Amino acid sequence: MALGTPSTEPVVGLTVEATGPYEVTARLTEPYAPFLASLTGTSVSIVPAEEVRSGAIDLATKNMVGTGPFRLVEHAQDQRWVFARFEDYWQEGLPHLDELEWRVMEDEAARVAALRSGEIQLTMFENPKMLDLLASDLNVATVVQAATNYYILFANGNRPELKDARVPQAISMGINREQIRDVAFFGRAHVTGPIAAAFTQLATPLDQLPFYTRDVAKAKQLLAEAGYEGGLKIPLLISPVLAATVPTAELIKAQLAEIGIEIEIVQRDINTFVDEYAVEGTAHLAISWWAGYSDPYLILLDQGSDDFVGAVLGVTDPAVDDLIDQSARTVDPEARLEVLRELERVAATMAAFQTLVTRDNFIAYRKDQVGDVTFAQGEGFGLPLWHRLEHMTLTQ
Repeated sequence: MALGTPSTEPVVGLTVEATGPYEVTARLTEPYAPFLASLTGTSVSIVPAEEVRSGAIDLATKNMVGTGPFRLVEHAQDQRWVFARFEDYWQEGLPHLDELEWRVMEDEAARVAALRSGEIQLTMFENPKMLDLLASDLNVATVVQAATNYYILFANGNRPELKDARVPQAISMGINREQIRDVAFFGRAHVTGPIAAAFTQLATPLDQLPFYTRDVAKAKQLLAEAGYEGGLKIPLLISPVLAATVPTAELIKAQLAEIGIEIEIVQRDINTFVDEYAVEGTAHLAISWWAGYSDPYLILLDQGSDDFVGAVLGVTDPAVDDLIDQSARTVDPEARLEVLRELERVAATMAAFQTLVTRDNFIAYRKDQVGDVTFAQGEGFGLPLWHRLEHMTLTQ
């Protein structure tokens, strides 16, 4: 789940034709650097085109289609998905299982108990402390995997208190991201700028980004220059469904108090939360989580004037729009790195989209029941288990 709004990618002319039994050739009308990366995850799906176009298949509300080894046989809302072996699967001898069940278990402690008892074989967590609860269980293996997701603090430029860029800049400079990593995420996360830290060759070190190094004195000066020398009070919106945002908000409240900003933490159910920060745009500040992407461009384009930062948060800069366009069109790796680094710098200066940390994926499985568990390294939009589980065998 990515708790944001869909991005609008640039229109690039594309034709695809079958050039062999197992080959297609794609031709683009202009350079598009993230093309291959955009094919990963759930960005591209194989569907029966004519049936979808005619309306015979309704992918939005009625029909589920796919090419995998299992078929859907049961769905109980907010309880489970049950899949049965697809007898006509193209690869002979597969799948090995007759049935696969995905259970919806919102309580993480309940998932720990179910894993310990052998009721479930594989799960994931948001709270890294769950891995500590499983550390002494000899039947359970845990995996910590770097990812390109974000926890982000959004500053709504449509709100009078945040309209002057110096106020969100002061907020960014008043935040101690290292403390958030160490306390709210128990050290199992990575401080990050607008390009996720897992993009190790592309991400700019935080000490080279404007307003990403904590400086209380400078933050106070920015507030004073914006007319808030006496301080101000701002509500901060979170949803407890995103469990890590609760301690993160408490830390930010304490950190910003040192620069003269009083934070009022407001908790909402997940639907109201998304409406207020991402749809209606009524929140002042909000902390959300956005899923990972396979190329930085695919999330940085949300900084544009016609996308999330501009359309919802009301913060625009023509330089950002130009850099977003360049980052899509520039295919030379070294030249593109320079464009992405400049885009990071300008986005950090706009300070409407303040990345905090990227959270690792926290996965656990019963090693006495399943084995040879491997996860794909390619990141894609969405949660990791069903997009990144690459291989698994039964051990009993």
